[in-house]
Amino acid sequence: MNNQATQLQAQIQGDAQIIIQLQTQLATANNNFDLLNHAHNFQTGQLQTCQADLQNWHRKHIKRKGKHTKQKAKHKKWENKEKDSRLRIINLNQQILALQNNLQDMAQASRQHIYLTIAPKLAQIPTYIGQEPPDDYCNRIAQAISYADTLITDANTANANTFTDAHKADIYKSQMGGKYLPVPAQYPNGTNIDTPARFRIWLRFKYQQEMVGTQQVAIQRLAFELFMPTDTPETYENRIQPFLLGVPNDDANALGFLMKHLPDEIFTRMKVAQPADIDAFFTNLKNMWLELVLLFETQKSV
Repeated sequence: MNNQATQLQAQIQGDAQIIIQLQTQLATANNNFDLLNHAHNFQTGQLQTCQADLQNWHRKHIKRKGKHTKQKAKHKKWENKEKDSRLRIINLNQQILALQNNLQDMAQASRQHIYLTIAPKLAQIPTYIGQEPPDDYCNRIAQAISYADTLITDANTANANTFTDAHKADIYKSQMGGKYLPVPAQYPNGTNIDTPARFRIWLRFKYQQEMVGTQQVAIQRLAFELFMPTDTPETYENRIQPFLLGVPNDDANALGFLMKHLPDEIFTRMKVAQPADIDAFFTNLKNMWLELVLLFETQKSV
């Protein structure tokens, strides 16, 4: 009996230990289940967040896609406008080119008309070979061109620079011949001969060079000239003018030489008149010479 009780007690104790172990295992399993359940809940939350993010991204994507479509349509619209603008610019440039060509044609026609108007007058003026003082010849050319002054003004008003001083200078150049060809492009160096005034400066220099020599030589020769008994103011002036080309009108040295050329009767009168410059000298000379001629004729008739 005792042995049986001992065995039974030992068996009970063993079963109790097994129960304890099972309870421990059950507690561990419950704990693991709680962890797994917690993890499952966390993952479920993460999944829901991801799903919400995905839906949000999807909505944004649809919205962006809509914006992109609108922007693409807007871009296409501006692209079409840009093409239209380019076509307009091309058309305008073509129109401008056509107008420019038309204006050039009109300018050329107007210029030709001016030349034809001047031509008969120029034909009456012989080619220049030094047969007269430069200023006298240039004045004749200027007079011929002046017949077309109204045409020139109208042409330049309609189309700027149709007929400029450069065109006029070309006319002067075309009248040169003999030693006066070719006309240089510049005189003095660095100054284009592209106006009538600049052409005159060159022609005076060239005339003096051909007829007298350098300006220094001209002044030296001027010192040995005289107003001869056979001279009139006109013949004297024509002979003296080549020596004065390029000399300033108020040059006191040249004016002094001119005074010394005069005979006593005229010298005394000229000294009283005290001409301010060379032009005044020649003007006074003509008046004084006429006065003396009239005085001589009066005395002769008495």
